Amino acid sequence: MTIDTSHALFVRNAYRYATATDTAVKAKNDAAIEVSLDTNLDATAAQARADNELAANDNPRYFEIEIEGLLQIDSFVGGPVSYLLDFPEFQTDGDAMTVVSVSADFNNGRTIIGVRG
Repeated sequence: MTIDTSHALFVRNAYRYATATDTAVKAKNDAAIEVSLDTNLDATAAQARADNELAANDNPRYFEIEIEGLLQIDSFVGGPVSYLLDFPEFQTDGDAMTVVSVSADFNNGRTIIGVRG
């Protein structure tokens, strides 16, 4: 098996970063934070991931919704669950929102989901 020298050097670095930056974000919100994702990607895939995360957060909105019943782990088979929200006061009509957090209250039979999109 041959070793790709450039990949071997990349992996041996103590810290490896790929960065996607939108300077307009800090201009709009000085409290905006830098998001760091730890991965084991090569440089090209890491840059693509950084670019995708930046694009996904171009117009981020986050909602927490309490639903009756428990959302089971098998609900996530095949990828993240998405919802179409109908909150006219927040102008979300027909926007696809992806589940990014789940908190289940087994004692009361309720689930709180966090969605963004």
